[in-house]
Amino acid sequence: MVSPSVLIAGWVTALYLILGPLVLFGFYSFFDYLSQRKDPRIQKRAGYFEDIDPALWTEQEAGQFLREENSNL
Repeated sequence: MVSPSVLIAGWVTALYLILGPLVLFGFYSFFDYLSQRKDPRIQKRAGYFEDIDPALWTEQEAGQFLREENSNL
């Protein structure tokens, strides 16, 4: 009879041999997906909002921008 430790070692080795390449392929695919360029959701348009950092907008400017975005949908 085979010792349980040898069986466990065999199963662990088999799992690593089978699942190892799949996990590495998953990591590769994930990092490849992250490296692809994507179109930004909000396109920059010429106008008032182009020169001002959105972090510095006042409440009125933010409201104006959102109204313009909703009207373009």
